[in-house]
Amino acid sequence: MSVRKQKRGAFTLVELLVVIGIIALLISILLPSLNKAKQAANAVACQSNLRQIGSGLVMYAGQSRGMAPWGAVYDAETSPGVWGPLPVNSWTWRDTISIVLGTKRDPNPNNPNNVVRANPTFWDVDTTAHPTPWGGDYRGYYTANLRFMPQTKSQDWAVDPTGNTYFRPHKMNVKNGSSVMIVWDGAQKFDDFADGSADPISYSLDGWQSGWGHAYLFPPAPSQSWYNPDWYGNRIQLGDSSIGDNTPAGLKRSNRDLSVNSWQGASMRFRHLNNTSGNFLFGDGHVEPRRLGDVIVRDVCMNK
Repeated sequence: MSVRKQKRGAFTLVELLVVIGIIALLISILLPSLNKAKQAANAVACQSNLRQIGSGLVMYAGQSRGMAPWGAVYDAETSPGVWGPLPVNSWTWRDTISIVLGTKRDPNPNNPNNVVRANPTFWDVDTTAHPTPWGGDYRGYYTANLRFMPQTKSQDWAVDPTGNTYFRPHKMNVKNGSSVMIVWDGAQKFDDFADGSADPISYSLDGWQSGWGHAYLFPPAPSQSWYNPDWYGNRIQLGDSSIGDNTPAGLKRSNRDLSVNSWQGASMRFRHLNNTSGNFLFGDGHVEPRRLGDVIVRDVCMNK
């Protein structure tokens, strides 16, 4: 007995279009959620970076009498003046901590304290690599508190309130460390000479008071008695000194990376979650995200 095969009909064009439409609708519904999840994961990865940086600082301090490293070493004894030529071997705290975390030193014998590229701990997913024409690709995307890790050269922003002596690196034991920020997301710098790295040290989050000897100090030194303590409650100012604006609209406008011929001594960037959130390492070692507009001058100032 023969069995008749039943014919199966093919999809009609209308049915195919309906299926495609449903798939497109589902994708459009899911994409925002997936994008938010990705952004949240990027922010968490950055927080992990900062915790590792904090561990590197503790490791360094364990071999350095409990002191943090220099933020930037320009060898003031051999460099003739503020704008004179730099010595061959200048380095920053990011080089130092990269070496502590296991990155190989620069093979150039003239630069024994440098690394060619920062340890991956200093990279951040929410940044853009920008190699220079000659191959520079350092990738240091975090910035340090000037008072915690200062620079050696005696410039306006690297002297104590008397104007006579250099800052010294701060002790790892920070008074009220749970409320004092020591490292944070830095603004990238893009031009023909910059590789997209952030400034190693921040200078102006207290309204450029570093130029007057104040420099992230709380409370102000007796010689700076004119500095109103109420100013510590002001929102930090992100933009250039000429366009600084700490209103919500001004902060949103100045929360940016830097292009050619741009200067931003603040060097803080809220680059996560659609440029609304930044990550911060505190003096007690914990890491905390903050929303744009929620950081005040007091948060970056130390007691000495």
